[in-house]
Amino acid sequence: MKDNKITKYSIVELTKELPETRYHNTLPVNTKLYVWKVSKKNNNVLVNLVDKDNAKYNMSFLVNISDVKTSKDQPTNPVKVNDIFYSSWGYDQTNIDFYQVIKVMKKSVEIVPIHQNKEYTGPMIGETTPIKDSYNLSEKRRVNVKIYNGKPSFKVYSFANAYPYNNEPLTFTEYH
Repeated sequence: MKDNKITKYSIVELTKELPETRYHNTLPVNTKLYVWKVSKKNNNVLVNLVDKDNAKYNMSFLVNISDVKTSKDQPTNPVKVNDIFYSSWGYDQTNIDFYQVIKVMKKSVEIVPIHQNKEYTGPMIGETTPIKDSYNLSEKRRVNVKIYNGKPSFKVYSFANAYPYNNEPLTFTEYH
């Protein structure tokens, strides 16, 4: 094993050309790959191709760990303190939850749920916007940030992920 610093979510570069397969064309030396899983037992890494913006393509494959090295271009956490994220979830209704980032670490953030303004546009339907800085620090928690389609996201519940809020009102529905 050439590099024991290779971990999940790191960026690696090929040190050896990978020949063409039915799944991918020839991959030249220095091709950047995004690591999804490291198997030291089998001496492999599960990777995806990375474009210039570190957004992954939908193509995973195994590479021998001795054929890659850690890249200088490691992903940085694109989230900033005070960024607002939203989560949309529900069954027979659309619930919207808002979160504010209060601390940023290398691969994770601390978030707190924040209140929201609801404006009803009809029976059991309306638009909602977040109220920045309306949180209780006792509700803070740490979540790991992942990049999905080039944008940061994180899991808030087993059934819901949060995505960057774009400053536009979001539609909610209720069931009574």
